[in-house]
Amino acid sequence: MADAIRQYSQTKTVTVAASLEEVFQKIPIFKPDILILEYEIPNFQPEKSIPRLKTILPTLEIVLVSRFHRTTSEESLKALEFGAMYFLKKPKENDLEITTIYYEKFFRPVINLYTISRNTKEIHRTTALTRSAVFVDNTPPAKPLRSNVRGDFVLLAVGASLGGPEALKRFIPLLPADFPLPIVITQHMPEGFTATLAGAINEKSQLVMQEAHSGEIIKPGRVYLAPGGKHMLIRKDALGKSTSYAIMLDSGPPVHGCRPSVDVMFNSIAENVTGNVLTVVLTGMGEDGRDGVRKMKEAGRCYCITQDEATCVVYGMPAAVVKAGLSDMALSIHNIPIRVNEMARARSNSTGKIPIQQ
Repeated sequence: MADAIRQYSQTKTVTVAASLEEVFQKIPIFKPDILILEYEIPNFQPEKSIPRLKTILPTLEIVLVSRFHRTTSEESLKALEFGAMYFLKKPKENDLEITTIYYEKFFRPVINLYTISRNTKEIHRTTALTRSAVFVDNTPPAKPLRSNVRGDFVLLAVGASLGGPEALKRFIPLLPADFPLPIVITQHMPEGFTATLAGAINEKSQLVMQEAHSGEIIKPGRVYLAPGGKHMLIRKDALGKSTSYAIMLDSGPPVHGCRPSVDVMFNSIAENVTGNVLTVVLTGMGEDGRDGVRKMKEAGRCYCITQDEATCVVYGMPAAVVKAGLSDMALSIHNIPIRVNEMARARSNSTGKIPIQQ
């Protein structure tokens, strides 16, 4: 694996380690940007090892690789919750050329996410043990583009990236069984993760959550998660009914280095959905989702809630929306489901105001 990654031109391998204890010893010496760690390394326990690594070097990003199928298991999601950035399955072949091509393809999104996070100077919060600011962007926010939309919503659209799985687990299960809107979610994830994530949240929810399928008509009270490796777009259904919308999956180029992309979904909503849209931008790296929110707001049909800095794993995507003056309200992840449920039922002649504890 190390030999294959050395071939990847966008990275420089600074050191290798043969044991977990050697990893702990070398991290403070070499201070790498990214640690690629085999899940099967002896004594590795995600709930203990990842927080310890983050404590040693708070800026460290951890990519876990496994020869088994943990990339499609609840185990991999747990590792992400403890602070891992990404999870990759090792290729079956041992041939250097094949392995190099494999890692170049699947490691590229990792490098893109890392580069975006550093270039946009977002505040990076890794775990509860390391809630310290690495970068602070002091650029003044743009003139607010506040929404006059307060009700009559036909759709809830959600975007998330790093930290999103945990945020979604704190959000979707708190929505009641009679939630009146369809929910579409784009979460930055590689192929194989999303079905497991949808299943894990579905088990704890009163709503039915599933990985999205192309051509499916979205229905109220259902939650559709974009599959890893595919953009999810919302289109008018084949009959052209203005009140009925369908999912279209697309294998087009990555946007912001991501597929699925939040902007791709949001832009399709701006172009095709004629009713009001309630939008939520959760924790994540980069700026994906900002331009799509702007496009929906320019159409005059979007109210946008952003997750607040204090409860974000990475205050990047929400910060981009806030800086652009596109956020109508910033709330903690604990209060987002309360507000969303109230607003989903509001009519346009209603103020939609409820007490919110930030």
